[in-house]
Amino acid sequence: MEKKGVNNQFITAANELLRRHLAKTKGELSDRLGMPQPKLSELLNGKLNVGADTLSALVEEYDISADWLLTGRGSMFSGERAIGTEEAAQMTGSAQGGALEKTEIHEETDAEIPLRKECERLKEDKIKLLEEVVRLQKRLIG
Repeated sequence: MEKKGVNNQFITAANELLRRHLAKTKGELSDRLGMPQPKLSELLNGKLNVGADTLSALVEEYDISADWLLTGRGSMFSGERAIGTEEAAQMTGSAQGGALEKTEIHEETDAEIPLRKECERLKEDKIKLLEEVVRLQKRLIG
């Protein structure tokens, strides 16, 4: 996927986080992504290209799939069903509205601990892979 496609995936993900109230405001989203709010606005308006550090933060903070961000394959959120192109298009620009989703508190069992640790390891691997892909893209571009 070209840089413009990755930028569009980022915009779609950010809008979906806001729509689902996983980030309550653009200010909260920019804080969690480690950037000033004006920079986030420029990214969302397509005036800046999203960097590896921002993509990595999005993957780490919100469990967004690195594969989805870079290729558009699979689901946006790790462990969630894949969304179609039409659904993704509907999400873009729909950051306002939407209902809060219920989340259940769940105590981790002994059997789930190894699974959680494996998920954490896989998440770290995704971040490393994302950083490597961006590094390779930079080498190809310039």
